[in-house]
Amino acid sequence: MQPEHIREEIPQQGQGFIRFSNAMYKSQLLDTYHFLEKVSGFNEDTEYDPADQPHIDALRNLAESRDQKAIVEEFNKPFLHPMVTIQQHVDELKELVRLELLDRQADPG
Repeated sequence: MQPEHIREEIPQQGQGFIRFSNAMYKSQLLDTYHFLEKVSGFNEDTEYDPADQPHIDALRNLAESRDQKAIVEEFNKPFLHPMVTIQQHVDELKELVRLELLDRQADPG
């Protein structure tokens, strides 16, 4: 059995599983929400920055875990960059992150 303070297993694309404490996961979610705020301010002029890839992966995984089929389908479209999907669904993705944070709120980990 794993220690109580290590609970989250977040799949990262092509990397298997990385374990996060609940507090680290919440911190990542907050960072991802701030990323979405930045994207929503740029509208269609957002450019891809490789430093944003962890946010892109987290959003893709969150959409999958929350069963958001339309968003997941767009993330999986060949020749469509994930930033286009994020721009098109930024408000929905912010709501997913908000809901995930609320789900974690009761857990002080």
